Amino acid sequence: MSECCRSIISDNNKKEYKEKLTLENGLMLGDPYALEGWLDDITKFPDISSNGITKYLTETPSLHTNETSNAFKSLDGFKFFREGHVQDCFYHESASPSFCFIKSKVSFVPNKSSSL
Repeated sequence: MSECCRSIISDNNKKEYKEKLTLENGLMLGDPYALEGWLDDITKFPDISSNGITKYLTETPSLHTNETSNAFKSLDGFKFFREGHVQDCFYHESASPSFCFIKSKVSFVPNKSSSL
């Protein structure tokens, strides 16, 4: 686990963090906070659709309840993307060819209807 994660993740959540990065066969994908050499190349991104992302965010069982969350609030990230707040997207391979890491910078400027 990266030094960054050790300092910001509580002891209770460290086990859950490692579990999220470990495949069923025991292979650990790696700590995205410790990775170097991110590529600014969107052609490397996997072929996914917004419907696939929506389905994942709303229908994947929660780690806490093992029930689907139907958490449409999780779609805030897609809303930020659609509104142009997501910038500078980066790609990094993982230890498994079936997975990758994607990160981006998000600039959020509250609109007039947002409360501070």
